[in-house]
Amino acid sequence: MEKVPLTAEYKLDLDAMEKAIDANTKLVYVCNPNNPTATAVDIAKLQAFCDRVSKKVMVMVDEAYIDYMPDPAAATMIGGVKKGQNIIVARTFSKLYGFAGLRVGYVVALPDTIKKLESVTPGPFSISAPATHAAIAAYQDKEFLGGARENQ
Repeated sequence: MEKVPLTAEYKLDLDAMEKAIDANTKLVYVCNPNNPTATAVDIAKLQAFCDRVSKKVMVMVDEAYIDYMPDPAAATMIGGVKKGQNIIVARTFSKLYGFAGLRVGYVVALPDTIKKLESVTPGPFSISAPATHAAIAAYQDKEFLGGARENQ
């Protein structure tokens, strides 16, 4: 594993991350917004990074804290998956939704990538029915989510 230091502003250094890719690199992991620094990289720069790097190696973008961004829909890298880029976007209900104990999350990726992940994961039914129903209800509860964002 190759670790790339943060910038002086405690942000991910996308240029250094890209330069660190070599023949042994299998995956580049990006957490945006980043934890524990609570910083985010410029969205246009991240989109360009994902476009370039996903042609060389898989890019995993951890969006666990994206719901705290001013405009999560504009900040997500799911659009890159829709364009066919070699990206995995990971999301969780553990943060804004308050479900840390339920361990509910999901990924968005190309179908072939999902098939590869299925070979090493227990599958979608490893989440209990109550946790699944709670996640669906929480996702639809816009009033609660708005309050949770305001009270962060």
